Amino acid sequence: MEFAFFVNDHTYVIPENLCSWLMRYDPAMNLYAGHALHEKSSGKMFNSGASGYVLSKTTMQNIVNEWDAEPTNPNCQTSGLSKWLDNNPGLVTAKCLFHALDCQPMDTRDEEGSQRFHAFGLARVVTGKVDGWYFNKHEQLDFGKGTEDVNDHLPNGSRCCSSETISFHYVEAMETYALFQLLSIGTEEMNRLSDTELGTIVMNKWPERKDLGYYAHPLPIQTDKFWKDTLAVIRKISFSGGSKLKLPMCNAHS
Repeated sequence: MEFAFFVNDHTYVIPENLCSWLMRYDPAMNLYAGHALHEKSSGKMFNSGASGYVLSKTTMQNIVNEWDAEPTNPNCQTSGLSKWLDNNPGLVTAKCLFHALDCQPMDTRDEEGSQRFHAFGLARVVTGKVDGWYFNKHEQLDFGKGTEDVNDHLPNGSRCCSSETISFHYVEAMETYALFQLLSIGTEEMNRLSDTELGTIVMNKWPERKDLGYYAHPLPIQTDKFWKDTLAVIRKISFSGGSKLKLPMCNAHS
């Protein structure tokens, strides 16, 4: 195993994009990658557990060594924790990675500034209707790229999502099925469809509000300013001519 992807069971994952993106990295090096957030109280960054995060083989071995060490580094304790930390193992991992291994979240946005890992579903990231706590966790994020505000880390509209999008969170069964069907149409076929034609397909396949998960939002209505952005994102992240479906799987486990 070269990498492990830690992710919830109601997160939609595009494994082809995950694997092709990971091929750029060396599993022998430390890697802690996902959707970075910032904790104001500690001033530290950590990756969202909702969107999922990746650890390299070397990072996993290093953190296991820290957990097995006698005495254990106090920043890597896994027992005697508060109930909050007990229920959020990703935060425990992030703390140990930072203090013991000097391993921090990396900037996983693409060259356009669009995110690859998403802690909310398609409709919410396109419209920018995310929870307030999540918005606040993007304040003071610093990847050494000069002055950036929250909107640089949480762009909405068609810029929300990279063409190499890897995950959407809060996606239940019916939305998962709809996303897979739509993205499998392929870029070539997508390019032959007008927005009206694609919109009709999307509306026919997308589940009704009652069939969406509790935290999911319905797609924007067709007269909404974000409707065309939604179609643009679906086009952008669709499998390129179906070729991604044939991409050999990398050695990643979730």
